[in-house]
Amino acid sequence: MNQVNRKVRYQLYPSKKQSGRMTKMLRLHQRLYNACLEQRIHAYKDRSISLNYYDQAKELTALRKEDSQYREMNAQSEQVTLKRLELAYKQFFARVKK
Repeated sequence: MNQVNRKVRYQLYPSKKQSGRMTKMLRLHQRLYNACLEQRIHAYKDRSISLNYYDQAKELTALRKEDSQYREMNAQSEQVTLKRLELAYKQFFARVKK
C-alpha cells in the first residue's frame, strides 16, 4: 500500500503583544538550553560527573519554583528543550565513537 505524504503549513499572524511574548519564550528556551549545556560541561570538567536528562529535569523543577519567568512557561516545553540537549549529546558522542 502506498502512503501519501502531505505537507501542511500553518501561517501565524501574531499581534505585536503576541510576537513579543513568543520572542521572550524563545529567549528563555535558549537560555535554558545553553545553561544546561554549560552545566554538563562544567560538571564533567570539574567533578568528572556526567549529567543526563533526569538529573537536569530535577533541577528544572527547582528552577521553576525560584524563577517566575520559567514558572509562567509550559513545563512540558521546557522538558522538550532538555530532551533536545540530551539527544544532541547522544548524537555527538555516537559520532565521536565512530
